[in-house]
Amino acid sequence: MERPTEIHVAAVKRILRYLKSTISYGLWYEKGKNDELTGWSDSDYAGDLDDRKSTSGYVFMIGSKVVSWSSKKQSIVTLSTTEAEFIAAANCACQAIWLGRVLDHISSRKKECITLYCDNSSTIKLSKNPMMHGRSKHIDVRFHFLRDLTKDGKIQLLHCSSFEQITDIMTKALTLVSFCKFRDLLGLSPKCVIKNLVRIQRNFLWGGGIEDKKLCWVKWEHVCLPKEQGDLGVKNLELFNVALLSKWKWRGIVEKDAIWYDLLHYRYGFLPTVLLCKDIKSVGSKDSLWWRDVISAGESLKPGWFRSNISCVVGNGTDVSFWNTKWCGNSSFAELFPNLFKKELWQNSVIANKVITSNEGLVWQWEWRDVLSQLEEQNLNELKDMLIGIHLNPNNKDRSLQHFRPTATPEFWDVKKPFS
Repeated sequence: MERPTEIHVAAVKRILRYLKSTISYGLWYEKGKNDELTGWSDSDYAGDLDDRKSTSGYVFMIGSKVVSWSSKKQSIVTLSTTEAEFIAAANCACQAIWLGRVLDHISSRKKECITLYCDNSSTIKLSKNPMMHGRSKHIDVRFHFLRDLTKDGKIQLLHCSSFEQITDIMTKALTLVSFCKFRDLLGLSPKCVIKNLVRIQRNFLWGGGIEDKKLCWVKWEHVCLPKEQGDLGVKNLELFNVALLSKWKWRGIVEKDAIWYDLLHYRYGFLPTVLLCKDIKSVGSKDSLWWRDVISAGESLKPGWFRSNISCVVGNGTDVSFWNTKWCGNSSFAELFPNLFKKELWQNSVIANKVITSNEGLVWQWEWRDVLSQLEEQNLNELKDMLIGIHLNPNNKDRSLQHFRPTATPEFWDVKKPFS
């Protein structure tokens, strides 16, 4: 940087603006049982326009928590993307071996194979095949250290999709959507979210501030005893739990100003879409037990009952899922047109993101994963016919409604029902 130009100044200002706007972000480490060490390796190709050298990057996590990361320009000029990725994977493997030794020293962790993810298939094949090929024989011997580690079972190099390669954020410029996605996967969250979590925990456990008196919990064996004996008098404990969790489901849809809403939205996604999804997705091991119970509440007693009793009144369309929410008729579009839903590129998009306002009215935008068949084209025309006359009102917010048909089970909503 002996002769910086206006381009360099603009780049530095952009970095400073980003740092200023994200100064409240930080890593949040939770105590958990998962102590598995996992790494991601990636590289761009000839990204430096001055010397045409590539940039290597890696990220290591213990469970879902980032513990080590790097973004560094390679010391040599590579002749192919495979070579650049291979060198990045070799450097990542060296860091993996060191981190593994550190964990072995400070904990009772058993020595095990460390998994590294790479999105380049040729690199993975090269790490396993001892034969020298014309495209790889010029690679420096020191980088073939990766082969020995793979052969000895110390390193396992697996393929991952480019859409899941979180190390992309370390090696190349990304779109805003991809950048924010990978930043969230790295575990970076605003401190305000963390403070809200602490506030929620404090209110739940202590009934307010630290200076307040701690709540006196009711013992579990007293929950079902009659009220005459001074206890809760719950006569149907299963229904009581379902009713409470159902209330949380409803609150997750309508109470967007609650202090816990941003936290759940950050961790699990857009809550109305998640809670009103056609299929209850299997929750991961990283999800809390409370969230697993909320998602599955009532499904064993009456599958789909919650979704079937919720409808939406569309205002500006910013809070209603186009496919998963019941907002135009008695069924969601995902139920009416399952084939179209499978080929939809953005299955969780809200209504406002599917339309463009023009002088002729609303113009609906469609993006598909693959070419539509003739039958699917007919289904699309039927869907377009259903959307005729739909209008969005930018001045009104979307509203969710709960209603019951004669076959519905309102006792799921009434917390008073299970009491004697």
